Order: sequence, then structure tokens, then C-alpha cells
Amino acid sequence: MLLLCNNASRPLPVVEIKHTKTMKTHNKGGRPKMDITDKKSKLLPPIRVTKIQLATIQAKADSASKSITDFVRDSALKGRVKAAISPEQMDEIRKLSNVGNNINQLTKLVHRYGYSEEIQRQLAQVLNQILTTK
Repeated sequence: MLLLCNNASRPLPVVEIKHTKTMKTHNKGGRPKMDITDKKSKLLPPIRVTKIQLATIQAKADSASKSITDFVRDSALKGRVKAAISPEQMDEIRKLSNVGNNINQLTKLVHRYGYSEEIQRQLAQVLNQILTTK
């Protein structure tokens, strides 16, 4: 059977094409599949840092010869993060600071004027405050 093209002077032959499907049964090669415990996934959202913080992280990662990703991951998994001071702890710190200031003022007065009954009374009051404060 012959097909004719647009100009009828040259006929086109019909060619039969046979499709044969061959499957390779041997190993295709490539990297072996990773164990599911070793796979890394994107479960954490990206973090936001300022330019200065990013430069600091980059410098620390460079000094450790690690990428930023590896450095941040290792820091998060192996590093220590200090817990923020609670409002109750901050209140206790403020009270201790006030007591320390009172003691310093009384010491200054003792050095300047000597040890009087008024200073002794104030010192006893401060010491009582220290003992009654939890």
C-alpha cells in the first residue's frame, strides 16, 4: 500500500512498526533506599533572624566547618537553652536586690558616722526582712 503526499509525484511507503517491550531484570544501579529513620523531612517551620544574627550564626557555622543547616540542627539537638526567668523569679531577684541596696546604704552610713542606735535599728529591720522573705 502506498500513500501519496501533497504533490502526487512522489509516493510515501507505509512502514510497519513492531513494538517490543523488554524489561531488564538485573539491578538498575543507583543509590540504595534510605532507612526511614535516617530520612530528613521538613517538619519545622523556617526561622526568622536579623542580619546580625544570621552573620553570627554563619560565623559560628564556618568556625565549626558546618553548613548553617547542620549547625542549627546540632545546636537545637545537642545545645543547652536557658529557660526564661519567670515573673515570680524576677520578683524575688528584685526583692533581694532591694535588700542588698539597703545593706550597702547602712554600711556606708556606718563607715561615715560610726555605729549608732539608729543604724543598729535599721540594720535589725533589714536583717528581719531577709529572714522573713522566702
